[in-house]
Parts: sequence; structure tokens; C-alpha cells
Amino acid sequence: LQPIPMSLILRRVGHETQTHAPAAEIRTLIHDLYTIYATTFRPADMAPLWEKWRASSNLHTSISLLPPTQ
Repeated sequence: LQPIPMSLILRRVGHETQTHAPAAEIRTLIHDLYTIYATTFRPADMAPLWEKWRASSNLHTSISLLPPTQ
């Protein structure tokens, strides 16, 4: 079996025209998604994701967003 590539489509209501989002907002979203996935995925499979998430804690910039058509 091969992993299925997934992409997150996020609608920021009231901010649809913005091209960037605060890093803290994206980190919170990722944390919440990982918490949801952690209930059904093996801890060993989640560990690298949590490590990468923790390593991103020094991000205080904005994250570039792609239009939904890309």
C-alpha cells in the first residue's frame, strides 16, 4: 500500500482575498488536525509529524497561500 497524497483546502471566511496567513494561525490549524489524526494513527506514524510541528515553533512570519485553482 502507498500513502495517498492529500492537500488541505482551507477557506478563511472573511479573508478569502488575502495571500498570506499568520504562521501562528497555520500552526494552530496543523496542531488541531494532528490531534484529530492521532486518535486513529499509530503514535510511531505521528511522531515525525509532531517533531516537525515542534520545530516550526520559531516561525513568526506569514505563510504564503495558494489560490484554490493551484
